[in-house]
Amino acid sequence: MNNLKQSFILNAVIMTVLLPLTSLLAIAAQNKPMKPELAAKKEMIRTQREQRPTDNQRRSAAEKLKAERLKVYKAKQLSNTSN
Repeated sequence: MNNLKQSFILNAVIMTVLLPLTSLLAIAAQNKPMKPELAAKKEMIRTQREQRPTDNQRRSAAEKLKAERLKVYKAKQLSNTSN
């Protein structure tokens, strides 16, 4: 029983030390200067996100396309009836 208790305490101590250590390493990595390749990739992703259409833009484009298709359909119907 004593051995099991010591093992549990040792595991708890190790986890208590490792978790903050990994957090500190992650924070330290964020403060490093960025490599030029990584900065270029980050900028490219940012510009792609800016160019991505919003839901309202998609909706309005779909409505315009639907109206255009309806116009073509009606024009075909008129040309078929006149023949």
